[in-house]
Amino acid sequence: MTDRVSVAGLLKITALIGAFTFLQVSVLPSIWLYSVKPDLLLVLAILISLNYNFTHLIVFVLLCGISKDIFSLSLPGFNAFAFSLEAGIVFFIFRRIYKEIPWLELILVASATMLNYLALTLILGKPYILIGIQEAALNCLFLPLVLRLFNFIRGRAYEKNA
Repeated sequence: MTDRVSVAGLLKITALIGAFTFLQVSVLPSIWLYSVKPDLLLVLAILISLNYNFTHLIVFVLLCGISKDIFSLSLPGFNAFAFSLEAGIVFFIFRRIYKEIPWLELILVASATMLNYLALTLILGKPYILIGIQEAALNCLFLPLVLRLFNFIRGRAYEKNA
């Protein structure tokens, strides 16, 4: 677990959040043929909650949520709140055991995605849960790529969340 992080390391994670925001807002809508797209910021928020201390987690996860909220048209603040809630749950419950359980990152990403869409379904009264199932699968498919980039940015290429 990372307790002491350099300023350069913090700036790299901030740049990664900016890059993922750009990908989600500008690049994926242009090149992605399917109507449901992966939520790279949610995947990154879960990885941050497993690898950073609580102070850094708050800043980075809120930045992920606010970045997504700025460019989404529905429910302002929903993503910032949902990402913070999910990251807090992951940090306080699963962080201590995730290195011992294979596939836990995958389960957490899928669960967080489904929780977001379950909340949207309940709040808006429309069957967003069906889209959530598809997005959860896409997020799980993109998890290895996001994990590689995350570890590379942290200076730990090819290690599993060291």
